[in-house]
Amino acid sequence: MKFLGSLDLLAGLTITLMIIDLSYFKLTLILSSYLILKITLSYKSIAGYLDLFIGFYMWKIYLTPSPYDLIFAAYLFQKGIISFL
Repeated sequence: MKFLGSLDLLAGLTITLMIIDLSYFKLTLILSSYLILKITLSYKSIAGYLDLFIGFYMWKIYLTPSPYDLIFAAYLFQKGIISFL
């Protein structure tokens, strides 16, 4: 679980960096694919479907970043931090 939590933290950091155009496209593709594929591990919980939505939403951020992106980054940050507790 700590590995998945660290990937959630990295995905949140990537979203934050995408807002200010400092993220690498390949890293974003890998992390968004991770969030999309994570639905296979947690398809019975709402958190899995939120990860799926955020994974697809990360692709949209490249086209039009918005202030709402920080909400999704904060969600991934808190999810990653909780996994370390």
